Amino acid sequence: MNVVRILFTSAGRRVELTRCFRRAAEKLGMRAEIHACDLEPELSAACLEAEAAFKVPRCTDPDYVARLLDHCAREKIALLVPTIDTELDVLSRTRDRFAEVGTMVHVARRRSSTSCETRSAPLPCCATRECRFRVPRG
Repeated sequence: MNVVRILFTSAGRRVELTRCFRRAAEKLGMRAEIHACDLEPELSAACLEAEAAFKVPRCTDPDYVARLLDHCAREKIALLVPTIDTELDVLSRTRDRFAEVGTMVHVARRRSSTSCETRSAPLPCCATRECRFRVPRG
């Protein structure tokens, strides 16, 4: 069975999210190996359930991306899943660096994420197709 390694950042209590990814991988005939990181992994339910967990600084710290890149390269992470909004900007700006080590970052390109973040509500920009995301029409 093929193994896909997935890293969840700021994992916190997102146990059910990691389980959803495990189930999805199984449906594709794969086994998900879950990696998780957090400011305090010893207090994170998702980190405690993951196959591998490690401590990271805040996403505003200059070492944040380097720490993630190092783990992704060393552990051959296929997919990085950010879980909090404050990570989106830095990860969208550095997604090409992750691609160089074989990791896809599950985040919109910088223009799309920045466009939605700067509005009072994200749906208006998506509804006008500025981001090119499919959204339900009201």
